[in-house]
Amino acid sequence: MSGNHCKCCQKPIRISYVYCNSECRNKFQEEEKLRPVEERIVKDRKYYRDYMMSYHNRTKLKAVEYKGGCCQICGYVKCLRCLTFHHIDPSEKDFGIANVSKSWEKIRPELDKCILLCLNCHGEVHEGLITLEQVVGAVGNDPTNSTV
Repeated sequence: MSGNHCKCCQKPIRISYVYCNSECRNKFQEEEKLRPVEERIVKDRKYYRDYMMSYHNRTKLKAVEYKGGCCQICGYVKCLRCLTFHHIDPSEKDFGIANVSKSWEKIRPELDKCILLCLNCHGEVHEGLITLEQVVGAVGNDPTNSTV
C-alpha cells in the first residue's frame, strides 16, 4: 500500500510519514513540478484514497475493540468489515460512525450511543426480528460490555 512506503524511493516508512527523509521529499517535489498537472492530480487522489482507507481501518479497529470486539448479540468476530455500529436511539445520533474523519475524542461519545452488531444481526434488528430492549437490557449500560 502506498501509505506505508516513501513516495520517492518506495522504502518502508511509518504510516504517518510521506517520505523517508528530506532529500526524498525535495527530490520528489522537484520531479512533480515537471509532470503535467493532470497526472499529478490523479496520483495525489490515489495516494489520498489509500491513506484515508488505512486511517478508516485503524479507526474502525479501535472502535470495534472499544465496543468489546464482537457482535453484542451472537458474538461474531471473523471479519472486521462485517461488524457495524447501530445507534440505540436514532434521535441522539450526531453523526454516523462509518467513514468518519474525526478525532477519537469526538468518535468515542458517539460510540457510547451505539451497540456493535454483525451485518446479520443488524439486519434482524431493522426488520424487527430482534428488539433493542432484549439487546440493551442484556448488555446493560457498560458501552464496552459485549456479553449477552
